Amino acid sequence: MSRIYGARYETSRDTKEVAKVMRSEIRAQIRAGAIPRDWRISVRLRRCTWTRAIDITARSPRPIYEVEPRSYPPFGPVRPHPRTGEPIYGWVDALTIEARRVYETLQEIHEAHNHDGSDVVTDYVDRKYLGSVALELATGVLPGPTPAPART
Repeated sequence: MSRIYGARYETSRDTKEVAKVMRSEIRAQIRAGAIPRDWRISVRLRRCTWTRAIDITARSPRPIYEVEPRSYPPFGPVRPHPRTGEPIYGWVDALTIEARRVYETLQEIHEAHNHDGSDVVTDYVDRKYLGSVALELATGVLPGPTPAPART
């Protein structure tokens, strides 16, 4: 079984140092214009007994979906996707061009410092750190009206 190493992987760095380097790389990407300045990015390090995790969360002040998820009823008529023209039902999670660019940039930064020698067949996990990249709205809620539940 062989390991796959990220482009900027260094054996000597622990996860705390990796999180610091990720923060500096994100700041550089903001200065370069790959990530808009009004997005808020957080890099959080989680520790537990058996592993470490680095989570990157990006909060956007603008909608992150091309079609707002609540704009179509769940079992309503089929409508074409605005970009691809494919028929869609209910929930649509097509990211906007800006959100996709931010996600891909952050994902590349997240993966660049890791190694992966995991084996799914034997359920063996061999990574320097776990974690994920997540996109959110700055308000913390999805756009659109949400009816209050009826009181009984």
